[in-house]
Amino acid sequence: MKRIDPLGLLILLITAVTALTMLFTVGAYSEGSVGFTYNQAIGDSAWGVNADYETQVNPAVEFGIEGQLQSGDVYLGNLDLSVTLFKNLRLESNNALKGYEIRKLGRTNDLGLSFVIPINSTEWSVGVFGNNGSPFPEVYELKDASDPTSAELVDSGISIKDGSSLNVAVRGELDVSRFEIDARAIFEVAGQGEKAHQLNLGVETGGQLIGGIGWSINGKIKAQLYSGVIEYEHALISSIQYDF
Repeated sequence: MKRIDPLGLLILLITAVTALTMLFTVGAYSEGSVGFTYNQAIGDSAWGVNADYETQVNPAVEFGIEGQLQSGDVYLGNLDLSVTLFKNLRLESNNALKGYEIRKLGRTNDLGLSFVIPINSTEWSVGVFGNNGSPFPEVYELKDASDPTSAELVDSGISIKDGSSLNVAVRGELDVSRFEIDARAIFEVAGQGEKAHQLNLGVETGGQLIGGIGWSINGKIKAQLYSGVIEYEHALISSIQYDF
């Protein structure tokens, strides 16, 4: 199976983050990172790259972008952008890629508006967003290599629902000691076919090694109720990155 070139992806992400840094250097506050990741998800291990950048453009506008690409038997990637106005109104674009063949990746695209409520070291939000999804082809493997009738569907974790839908999301983010916790519940309110509801939980911790080199470990659990079936997947992502 053809693999993604991690160096090429890293160069692409560094270029994007550099361009954003130059664009938003007028901000009073900004920080970002680029790095390599080791990912264990859906029974597969893979190397990849990630990058993130956020800046306070002016007292009324905050901008953030985050992305990652993982290359393995299962290809995983995401690109998330957000603009927060006056601390309470957030425009978001969340885009994810997933699949077993680089030329036949499934994808989801979310575009939404959230009302944000910061409370001390926590942040809560309620939002409405539109979702458009395109599934990836299913993959089968032989349970018994000598028996062509023993094909079984390969577990791909959370399936991607085809078509468009309208969703409501409730999210909470908080810090507990050295851990950042992010929980998000998504409820489909309108769309074609069976509704898909999700619950996502992420826990991240990290620190500094030397100079601008940092480390992080991010655990993610995602569950989905779709067509009367509960699907789930989990991932553990370890990262070494350069913080700037």
